[in-house]
Amino acid sequence: SVVARETGPLSYTVWARSDASVCPASGDSLASGWTQVASGLSSVRLRTQTDTSASADFGDLLAVCEPGGKVRSYRGVIRAVNGTAGENRTVNEAPLEQYLRPVVASEMSASWAPRGSQALRAQAIAARSYALAENRYSYAKTCDQICQFYPGAAWRTGVSGAYNRVEQSAVDTNVQSTAGMVRRIGSTSGAIALTMFSSSSGGWTAPSTLPFPAVEDLGDATAGNPHNRWTVTVDSGVLERAWPAIGTYTGVSKVVRNGFGDWGGRVVSITVVGTSGSVTLSGDSFRRAIGLRSDWFTLRGAGTETCGNRNAPAVTGAYSPAAAARFTPVVPQRLIDTRVGTGTDAGRVLDGCTLVVRANLPVGTTAVSINVVTTDTVEVGYLTIYPCGTARPTTSVVQTRPGRVVSGSAVVPVAADGTFCVFTSTATNVVIDLNGSYSASSAARFEPIDPVRRLDSRSGPFLAAGSVVRVGTRGASAAPSTNTAASITIHALDAKATGYVTAWPCDAAQPVASSANVNAGESSTTAADVAVSAGGEVCLFVSASMHLIVDLDGWFGPTGTADFRAVSPFRLVDTRNSIGWNGRFSAAATRRIQAGSAGGLPGAPAVRALATQFTGATPAAAGYVTVHPCLASTPNASSLVFRGGTNTAANVKTRVSASGEWCVLASAATDLIVDVSGWYG
Repeated sequence: SVVARETGPLSYTVWARSDASVCPASGDSLASGWTQVASGLSSVRLRTQTDTSASADFGDLLAVCEPGGKVRSYRGVIRAVNGTAGENRTVNEAPLEQYLRPVVASEMSASWAPRGSQALRAQAIAARSYALAENRYSYAKTCDQICQFYPGAAWRTGVSGAYNRVEQSAVDTNVQSTAGMVRRIGSTSGAIALTMFSSSSGGWTAPSTLPFPAVEDLGDATAGNPHNRWTVTVDSGVLERAWPAIGTYTGVSKVVRNGFGDWGGRVVSITVVGTSGSVTLSGDSFRRAIGLRSDWFTLRGAGTETCGNRNAPAVTGAYSPAAAARFTPVVPQRLIDTRVGTGTDAGRVLDGCTLVVRANLPVGTTAVSINVVTTDTVEVGYLTIYPCGTARPTTSVVQTRPGRVVSGSAVVPVAADGTFCVFTSTATNVVIDLNGSYSASSAARFEPIDPVRRLDSRSGPFLAAGSVVRVGTRGASAAPSTNTAASITIHALDAKATGYVTAWPCDAAQPVASSANVNAGESSTTAADVAVSAGGEVCLFVSASMHLIVDLDGWFGPTGTADFRAVSPFRLVDTRNSIGWNGRFSAAATRRIQAGSAGGLPGAPAVRALATQFTGATPAAAGYVTVHPCLASTPNASSLVFRGGTNTAANVKTRVSASGEWCVLASAATDLIVDVSGWYG
């Protein structure tokens, strides 16, 4: 037996005895039977004379006495060292392939062999990559419990109990068959990947700072997985003991989530409030302190932040693709304004909550065209809008920004009772204006066209705040004299102050509504479906001085040729997760995609255009995206404009090519996300 103790600042003394195997208590004096063999050591390194990599006898291995009475056997070397804060640490130095034997045997069952050997090999490669890629401490590559589960080769109770084997021969065979194999990032010469993994993700993996984005894990919800959904009851006293500085627990004031999954995803940070103060900590720190399974949780009960009457309605079934419908434009009408209580209670929609919107719509309405504004936002996040009573899809409409007003338009399917649900991943005020609705009894069909520029004020002075410009939608290469509405893209450029643009038919009174919003010193792009005057004109009011560009993307009227069919929103593209396209767009890159037949759509020639939401995610610099039906020359028009590092979304209804394709140009390097809510044909 050997004992190493720190007997002075960063100074170790070592005692030994050969007459017995003993686990001394921490307070033992180490007098009778013990001989001091060394002192004044800055660290201690212990090893046996046996080659522990080759030995099949656990008695040949070094064993560490644990406070609870277990004696754990390890291959390799045991070190007693100090961490960067001077803390005592016991470290096992083991050859990599020997380290992997108990790791893989602990994280997967040996019973999987031989039929599940490929899974065991995949786990060995992932565990090997993780161990090599991680550099957690100054004194050790990784840890033994919360990094990868490494319980040593075997353990027993006391120094004379029977060995409990951790290593398993069936697992060893599969580890050995992959010796030296690792996952690398990008290519075979890339860095070794930090391949984080878990037995249960809850339905979404957690995002990584490396190129391992969060992805949906549909297989996690199997009936045999008890960890997919779980509930824990926590007494307020647990919180008070964990953070005594808060005093008596009173509630949770703020929960920030990562945006992936139910309730807005995993908790990134949480603020716990009491009578004496508050503490803000990471979701992972919170869950560890009170013993939760993961950082993906929601709080319900006394003293917790709740959604009140803004909970999502129960899911009653799947959304059935709607029948062919046509458009009824209206002078924009305000449906919701949480700032003042229009259409709902006053007050922000809290993170992870859902606002149910009920509008006075024609019987048989299948979808609505709306403009959505977020303001007074707490954190970066997003809004998802979908038919109430159905499962919330993994899609988004508006990308929220703290301290900014952000708007976006959308064509949204509605439930049979005419409702649609607005979920927000972060606390924000929400304003929603109605531009029109789709139903089988309406008269106006859609006609998608190649973009036609109808206004560009940049050839003259900035438009003055409070001014109104008139834009015609009819003429050659534009709309016919019978059109009743226009699909336009509004580019609000270089705003001198934070403001908005209102678009409406020129023969109607100006409504209280916004069609596009822009922040001071910035530019924005927003699509809008707008009713036109009897003369085919749209009026645009600017609340702040700015330039305006207006492109005509299509028109509605009795001579249009395309009906709209709403579908349950689905994700067509997400370059972060290699959905649709693999990897980010590089600057000035153009890619093709077969959009017309994605997600079960019937394809060309039935599909002529799609109702979509394009999002530029973490762009490297300011830029734009142009979507077109694979024309010989890329048109001089932008469908989405974004700022560097800022997620930005825009509604796009560009027609597809005769073969059902879209071509997409990104002027700056960016990830792209495309969500679909219906098609025209």
